[in-house]
Amino acid sequence: MASNPNEHDFARLQSLLGHVLDASVEGIFAVDRDLKVTIFNAALERAFNVVRASVLGREILKSFPCMAAAGEEALMRGALAGTAASAKSHAFEIE
Repeated sequence: MASNPNEHDFARLQSLLGHVLDASVEGIFAVDRDLKVTIFNAALERAFNVVRASVLGREILKSFPCMAAAGEEALMRGALAGTAASAKSHAFEIE
């Protein structure tokens, strides 16, 4: 049985997005409405010395308590609610 062309296109786009994100030297992550990690690129794996699979699907603040301590939860929840949010430049301590 042939696969749906839309599914094939979606899979190709997903693969392309993964390659683009992993080619970036900047750390990039995305979370869902429950703050569970849906995207975590290779630059973040290197920066935090973690394996992507250990972070994907977990709540970001449980994986990186330094983000909670820096007040990032309110910013992320605001952004997810459609509120403009910005953070002062600060460094996260990598444990």
